[in-house]
Amino acid sequence: MEIVSRIVDKGLVYSGPDSQVELTTQAFGNSNSTGATTVGEWFAKIPGAQALTQYNGDAVFFDFSQFTGVLSPFTKGTGLSQLGMGTLLHEILHKAGAGGFDHPQMTDAGRAVGIFGKTGNNQSSILAQACFNNQ
Repeated sequence: MEIVSRIVDKGLVYSGPDSQVELTTQAFGNSNSTGATTVGEWFAKIPGAQALTQYNGDAVFFDFSQFTGVLSPFTKGTGLSQLGMGTLLHEILHKAGAGGFDHPQMTDAGRAVGIFGKTGNNQSSILAQACFNNQ
């Protein structure tokens, strides 16, 4: 996927909890409904959140502490881990250029093709297993 190369190779993967990027409706949709004004505040208000994508651009913000090996799953030259690829794909699907899918839409699509069950699946993990099982 061209967007994956652009995101990873151009270093558009950022540390979310450390980010002072403004959380605007134009760039991040309704993510500021938590009352957060920056990406870093959004991560602080949503414990356990793995990632947040810029809806109208290429930037993706991760909480790298949620993954094994701090930055290693996303560093150019070392490649992405299976979960890293699944999470990145999940975030790309939220982007306007890839359809701007929300979580219910992703769940419905996953169920339609038989990769999601009926309740409580971690979408990134399921996408990783379904799409990148041999990685």
